[in-house]
Amino acid sequence: NYTIVSQNEITLPSFAIRSPSGLVQNILGPLRFLRSGNRYVANMQLFDGVGLTYWRDYIHHVVEISDLNDADFDGVPDLSDLAHVPANVLTQTRNGGSLSITWPLAAAGFKLQSADSPLPAADWQDYQPAPIPSGGNNVVTATIGSGSQFFRLKK
Repeated sequence: NYTIVSQNEITLPSFAIRSPSGLVQNILGPLRFLRSGNRYVANMQLFDGVGLTYWRDYIHHVVEISDLNDADFDGVPDLSDLAHVPANVLTQTRNGGSLSITWPLAAAGFKLQSADSPLPAADWQDYQPAPIPSGGNNVVTATIGSGSQFFRLKK
């Protein structure tokens, strides 16, 4: 998960990565990426957690992310473009017999729709009730029934 601070800055919290051999390396955050064109650059500290190695545990790196995507052609890469909402921002969490569906408040103008088929030609309808803002997200709670129900965001 990352946070869009502005179209020129994103942040990542601390996180851990695991190598194929099982070695865990901790990335100390928050990482602050600043944008220049389609590049985002941040300084990173890596903690390998292995005390028996001869090198220092805290290692400084420069990390660069390049985003060549600009779906709305406004000059701001999609990674930090608040005007562009990528298709994968809709998340669902099951809680007993209900489903919480969330998407960012920054997705202004998008509506949650549902249908009984995922096909584009399905009878997609605006979902009711309206979302409730909570913690930077729109939140809708749906009751889980016996049939299939699919959700999408549509502008």
